[in-house]
Amino acid sequence: QRSYCSELMISEYMEGTSSGTTFRNNFIEIYNPTNQNIDLDSYNLTKYTNDNLSPTGSIPLTGTISAYSTFLVEDITENLEIDADLSTNSSVMDFNGNDKIVLRQNEEIIDVIGIIGELTNFAENTTWRRKSHIQSPNNQFNEDEWDIYGLEDTTDINTHISSCSGLIPEIEVTGNSNNITDGSLTSKSSNNTYFGSIDPSSENGINKSFTVKNTGSDVLLINSIEIVGSNTSEFTLNTNTVSNISPNDSISFEINFKPSGKGIKTAMISITNNDASENPFNFIIKGEGTGLSNSPLLITQYYEGDGNNKWLEITNISDSSTQDNVYFLALFRNEDASNPIGIKPSVKKLIPGLQSGETIKYRASLNVKLPEYAIDSNEIKTNICTFDGDDIIIISTTDDEYSWINKVDVIGNNSTWGANRSYIRKYGCESTEASTGFNIDDWLIYEISEINSATEGFNLRIGEHYIGSTTFDSSNSWDNGLPDKNRDAVINADYSTSTYGNLEVCNLTINTNSTLEVENENYISIQNDLIVHGTLEVLHQASILMINNSGTVTNNGTTNIHKTTTTLKPFDYTYWATPVKNATLSNVFFASPQNSFYTFETQNYRDDDNDSNDDDGNAWQAANDLMETGKGYTAMAPNTTPFINTQSVIFSGEVNNGAIYVPVQLSDDYSKNEDDWNLIGNPYPSAICADSLLNNQNNKAILNGSIYFWTHNTAANSTQKYCSDDYAMYTVGTGGIVANSRGSQ
Repeated sequence: QRSYCSELMISEYMEGTSSGTTFRNNFIEIYNPTNQNIDLDSYNLTKYTNDNLSPTGSIPLTGTISAYSTFLVEDITENLEIDADLSTNSSVMDFNGNDKIVLRQNEEIIDVIGIIGELTNFAENTTWRRKSHIQSPNNQFNEDEWDIYGLEDTTDINTHISSCSGLIPEIEVTGNSNNITDGSLTSKSSNNTYFGSIDPSSENGINKSFTVKNTGSDVLLINSIEIVGSNTSEFTLNTNTVSNISPNDSISFEINFKPSGKGIKTAMISITNNDASENPFNFIIKGEGTGLSNSPLLITQYYEGDGNNKWLEITNISDSSTQDNVYFLALFRNEDASNPIGIKPSVKKLIPGLQSGETIKYRASLNVKLPEYAIDSNEIKTNICTFDGDDIIIISTTDDEYSWINKVDVIGNNSTWGANRSYIRKYGCESTEASTGFNIDDWLIYEISEINSATEGFNLRIGEHYIGSTTFDSSNSWDNGLPDKNRDAVINADYSTSTYGNLEVCNLTINTNSTLEVENENYISIQNDLIVHGTLEVLHQASILMINNSGTVTNNGTTNIHKTTTTLKPFDYTYWATPVKNATLSNVFFASPQNSFYTFETQNYRDDDNDSNDDDGNAWQAANDLMETGKGYTAMAPNTTPFINTQSVIFSGEVNNGAIYVPVQLSDDYSKNEDDWNLIGNPYPSAICADSLLNNQNNKAILNGSIYFWTHNTAANSTQKYCSDDYAMYTVGTGGIVANSRGSQ
């Protein structure tokens, strides 16, 4: 280990432009960090070409370097008009970006730029400048000791600032804890200089933070931090920027990117300061405004399974065919994904022409085993399907360094977004279009096992993507794939769930002259809207589930909800509620005595003698004919001869949906907490969850956590009063309790 500030070192390297033997703009600068003059006679510059382990050329050095001064060596043909200490036509100075330059003393390597023996194009068309806090040479190349600048940056050529000459400030700028080089023209996600992409309509934009640290030995003065360049208005500095930074201290600032439109937006951060070698400290920042691209091609499925089980699916969502070789599928892998602007894709492949609505699938080239159904010789094998969960896949109109700028659709970003899962583009009710930005809200995410077991006819299945609604027609089949909760379904022929299965749809339309019959213990689940122009028959213990409270119901046809009681005895009462709007007691219960319809008015109930009966008998009131939604009613068993021991009724009309509010009241005796009985009923054409009802935040404050169900176990007594032991009970956290009289839980 050499002592600090005691030996010559390479302080600058420039690999510039050239034109055969006409000119070559190559320079090497050597710095003397000591307080003494140094004689160069024992030193030489040596080149190791490509991956050679032995020297391929050497330049003996002569003369003297004064204390804290530089010695500049140049190719004699340079045309930048730089005054050098040594101009030479030696082959050492025709180095390119993969050659290594070393400084030797008495044939011993004391400093090196590049790793000898490696064939890496590490320094082409760049200028490297030794950081000013580096105080000694290093015979083991360390890139962290250098600031890297663009092509032919001659700002500080033949001068060098070093902490060896006394107290100096040293500016260091980082983003996301990663170094940013002064003069950098490359943006990266890893150091926050690439902001990523965002839709211009986004409310808040993207924030990135940066840190300025003083790694020197004197106070670093930050005079200003400014955003300059053509897209300055797209970026906003969110902090006060004037500061004095003590050695080993730091400040942070934040920049917000909110684009005004689509496209790549570029600006420069300029930090004026008192670090003589890096003032101003400049670096490029970039972001991208994204939006819809109107592309006919859409990435519709992504599948990243174990091993080589990787798939992509592309669909032509337009009404027209696409031509061969107009679009490219491209992969940006690993580091390329963190800075895709201006570079060629890692892998690319031409996309063949597709008919309107046609779907094409791609897979890895070797050892693909799952999903078994997708392996049918119709897939295209490609190395694009060697992606991992942190790569980016695009569709572009070019396959060159402009591929990213010319993309028309994309999935992924440089985070770990897609490992061991499958993404399916939203379709049907939430359909999305091709976009130049990746928005995870445009995708449905599934486990790999769900895709492996997907049924034919569903969009989950790789190689199948159905656009628009699907109709059940006179052929007793669906004309555009099977319905699911993301797609509209149309019934245009008679449909029975017992024959063709339960339905889960986004919106459901039943056309004129068509009947949908939901059989006992079957269901239809509708995410949004129900439109009935034909007939909807919902049999006893069948259900219509309306998922969205805002879903609308249009009933221009006939909707019948069938209900049947348990076994009745003459004069038995049953509690009822209506699942449809505008039902009347006289129509629904036409077979019951018309004077048997009652509601329970809680505010009239008072039981001072504690016999569980209303003292003045006015709590039960004769009901109006029109049934109110969510309210409970009584109706007596049918008054028929001979007596029928069950009662079947039909509620006809528009089914109820959404949040329904029912008044809950206290009894006439406010001193008692146990007599505030309210008779309410399920207002929906499906069962409801008792726990959800009782745990609802609005209901918790007014209900005691229990509900009671009438069971018809005991006949009325001689005064036509029923026994309270016939109530079964359900309590949150406890569960169901059978009626004391008998019955099942």
